[in-house]
This record gives sequence, structure tokens and C-alpha cells, in this order.
Amino acid sequence: MISKSSKFIKSVKRISIVLVVIVLIFIGINGYSLVKSSKVMPAAFDLLLIKKMAGNTLGYNYGAHAMEAAMESNDVERIKYLIDHRVSINGVYADEETLTTYALKKKDNQLLLFLIEKKADLSKNNGKKESPIEIAYTTKNKTAMKLFSDQNVQISESFIKNHLIGIWNSNNALFLSLRNDGSTVDSELIVKGSEQTADLKDLRVMDYEKLSYQDNTYLKSDIKDTDQIKKIYAEDVASTEEVITDTEESDLSDSDATAEVAALLEERKQDEKEKLKMRVQFMERLSGYWMSEKKTKVPFYQYLIIEPDNYQQSWSMAFTEDDESKSISTKYELDREKVRVLDKKLEYITDNTMHPLEDKEKVVITQISDDKITVNLKTTTDNFGDDVIETLTYKRLRLSDVSTPLLEQFPNAYTD
Repeated sequence: MISKSSKFIKSVKRISIVLVVIVLIFIGINGYSLVKSSKVMPAAFDLLLIKKMAGNTLGYNYGAHAMEAAMESNDVERIKYLIDHRVSINGVYADEETLTTYALKKKDNQLLLFLIEKKADLSKNNGKKESPIEIAYTTKNKTAMKLFSDQNVQISESFIKNHLIGIWNSNNALFLSLRNDGSTVDSELIVKGSEQTADLKDLRVMDYEKLSYQDNTYLKSDIKDTDQIKKIYAEDVASTEEVITDTEESDLSDSDATAEVAALLEERKQDEKEKLKMRVQFMERLSGYWMSEKKTKVPFYQYLIIEPDNYQQSWSMAFTEDDESKSISTKYELDREKVRVLDKKLEYITDNTMHPLEDKEKVVITQISDDKITVNLKTTTDNFGDDVIETLTYKRLRLSDVSTPLLEQFPNAYTD
């Protein structure tokens, strides 16, 4: 009887512990949903949440929450960071906006260019059923229109109904008629008075006053209906020249848009150069020999050596338990193009070359001072197979204190 009672008490305790854990998880999730701002929940924490709580957990999508926080605080770098870490580029987020419609409403063409290069769906409507091209058109964003034109974005019938109904003419005596026929758009191409069916799939918007159809440019005409076009041709073909709009001014507009896109590309190029310069300088400050301030739980991480390659394209980050040994326990190659540096913190996602389908591993180095850094990385896994993330504190070793084996293995660790 006593044995059964003891078993019952143990069962109750186990159930109670499970319930407490569930409640704590629920409170934590709700707490995150309440404080999901960039200041409270910085980008450094994003990846852990996305990795550990991918998708929906008790109704919350952490990737979406992190993206909404970045949008609400207009943190463009964090938006890019989240996209690079597989948060949906085509999701509908804060205020029912997609990232593309958000960039357009913020008039951030540099972010729009980034989204285009990352293969965002440029035809996806936001939650208010606004299309990216319609926003660019109504806000007269010539640069965005040029970017869309270069990407050959097809326009919808609803967009044509709202903005393009009428007769458009080209400078080579071609006319394009677009009429709202109730549920559809009736489209015709008129060549010297004769009508041909126009395929709307080939219609593109070049900017807010110019269309492109089958390699011809069209501007809005004052002609009201197709009968007027036929009458003009019937009376005198030469009269057509009087109603065709001069395209010189519009062509200049297109050149301006092209120049703005080129300027955007150059601006991004210079921005990337500055970021790369900052990353290289930061890594140079970290280069050297380091020793943990205290004995690490996993001995392999007692010593850390950071060394650039001969061309400074990457840095090796090696860990060992013995400064007298030539046996390196763990080693990372940090590609300078993939390193993310913010203030005095470096973040890097390592590729799992052995198991490419598995989650990538994150390394974070924070510079506390010239002679002290902390390193956050996975050191092992627990009994449940979850990553064990440790924060290791290292102090810089003076060159005179570095062992000969380490100096021989990493002769370029000191950059001075």
C-alpha cells in the first residue's frame, strides 16, 4: 500500500513539473509577443528564436514577429538579416504590408533593390490588395517603375482598369486601345486603321505616363475612341502625325530613371565597400592569441586563435585545449563577405558541410575591450539533442606568453 502511494505521489509530482514547464513556456511566448521591438529583442536573439521555435508554436511565429519588429522600427539592416536567415521574404507583416509594398511606401528604393535581388515576388499584393507596381505607379516613383520594368513584371487587369483605360499612341502611327468591358479589359492594337487583338500579357508599364507593348513605347492620347482613329486614317494618313505625341520629353524621363537606378547600384556598391572595410578592421582588432579567463566546461575551448589568411579574404578561428599542442580541436573559417558586424559585435553563421540540410551554427564575438572578448557558440549538445550555447570570456595573450607550437601554427595571428 505504501509502495502504491509513493508511486502515486511521484506521478503527481511529474505531472506538476510538466504543467509548470508548459505554463512557463506559454508565459515566455506571450512575453515575447508583448516586447517584440528591436530595442528589447535585438537581432542577436532573432536567429535563436527562429531556429528553436521555427514556424508556429502555440500560435506564434517568431520569424514573423521579429520581421514585424524590424519593420515597425524601420530597421532595414535587421530586415535584411532576417531575410538572409530564411524568414519569408513574401510574407504579409505589420499593417498588412509585404516587404515590397513596405519598401515602396517608405520610398526606400535601396531596400527595394535588395528585395528584387533576393527574388521577392513583385506581383504579390499586400493585405489591402494593393500591388507593388500600383503603389509605385500612384506615388510616381520612376526609379521603382524602372526596376519593375527591368524585371518584366506583368500587370494585372485590375491595375489596367484603375489606371490605364484609354487610348495610347506610339510615335510610329500605332495605337493601343484599352477599354473596361465590365469583368474584363477589351484590348486592341490599331495599325493604320485596322484592328488587331492585343495580348495583355505583353503589356508593361515603363513609368506612370508610358507603356510598352511589343517593343514599342506608347503615351496617353487625347483621342477618345477608335472610330476617331479610323476616321483620321480614312481622311488622310498624314493627319495621324498631328495627333501623335512627341516622346522626346518622356524618353528623357526614362533616362533619368535609368540614371537613378544606376546611382542606386553605385550607392549600394559603395555601402558594401564601407561595410567590408569595417568588417576587415574589426577582424584585424580581434586577430591574435586568446586564453579563457577560467576553465571551460569543454576543455577544447580553453585557447582561441584568430588569424587572417594571406589575402584577408577570410579568418580562421581555432580552438584548442593545450597551447603546447599542434592538435586543434575545433576550427571555423569566417568568410569576410558573410560576417555581420554591428558596433563591437560580430555574428557569423557557419555552413554545415558535413550535413548541409541541418541547421547552421551561429558564432558571436563581442569585443569588450582591446584585451578582452566574449564568444557565444555551440560547444556541445545536451541529452535531448539540443544545442548547448556557451558564453566564453577570453583575454588576449601577450606575444611573449604564446607557446612556440601555437606561434608556428599561426604565425599571422598578430597583425601589428
